Amino acid sequence: MNNFNFPKLSIFIATYNRSSKLKRVIEFVHMDALKNGIRDKIEIIISDNNSVDQTQNILKSFKEKNFINDFFKNNNNIGSDKNMLTACWRTKADFVWLLCDDDIPKDGAIGEILEIISKNNSKTSLIYLNNTKEYESGLLRRGAIYSKDNGGILEASKCIKLVKDELITASSLVFHREALHGETTRKFGYSGRFSAPLCIALDAISINRNAFITPEPLLRYIYGDTSEWSHHWYSIWIINIPMIFIWSSKNYGFDLNSYSPSELTREKAQAFLKMIINPRFWPINSLDWIWILLHIIKSKKSIYNIFKTFLITNLLGKIIKKFYS
Repeated sequence: MNNFNFPKLSIFIATYNRSSKLKRVIEFVHMDALKNGIRDKIEIIISDNNSVDQTQNILKSFKEKNFINDFFKNNNNIGSDKNMLTACWRTKADFVWLLCDDDIPKDGAIGEILEIISKNNSKTSLIYLNNTKEYESGLLRRGAIYSKDNGGILEASKCIKLVKDELITASSLVFHREALHGETTRKFGYSGRFSAPLCIALDAISINRNAFITPEPLLRYIYGDTSEWSHHWYSIWIINIPMIFIWSSKNYGFDLNSYSPSELTREKAQAFLKMIINPRFWPINSLDWIWILLHIIKSKKSIYNIFKTFLITNLLGKIIKKFYS
């Protein structure tokens, strides 16, 4: 493989102790780019968060075979968010794809991304990859997030309304590297909230006040993640995501009138109640608890859904039993 200094796209994969899945995605990305004659237009960079499995052996082998351009190993586990954010100094291209080690691109996705970058380089700083959600077996859990009629460049508020919480999906984010220095990322990205991808996405949207939404799914999001962040999902979903959306919207002037990130749907109400009865979530920062409670009080729909969920799932009885057993 020829050496080059300025790839058009950096595919950055942050990994930790998932060597078999990492091997799968590296092989797919390299071979897909090679097959389509675009391997010299991308770089594949791996950031290992101090794995103790076979990750390093696999990476050394792939480097020797030119499947990857480079890899790094952190001296200790710095957390998933900070590991992702090392893309700031470990990549070269103007556009970075924050691909997770357990997700798989669709055939030809790299070529389509490069074409979007070529046609829209100065027009947008975020390319959001429509995706399907699948089990490891290939069984479909959810179809595309939105229909192909919604594709193309969308104004910031329309993009947020369309994609909503899914903006936190790292593997769906191809962004201009300037977003890694954005205000939301600096404030929340390094705070241990497991929400760096959302911060980057909102900062990227703020640059040109828009995002390019791919009409067709270009990514297979593999459902069933068991990494560290998955154990914090309820607090990410109920507290971190709404907090970051609201702060960023005020900072950048995004219109959230058509999307209320802190409002509790029935599913979110159920998650909130589970947080209350699960001691694992009690140590959450007390200010965070106050923040979400204040936002719940402001929303009649949230209060309604909490009581409705009480009745439907019998969580009230479980809470009483929990405190009096």
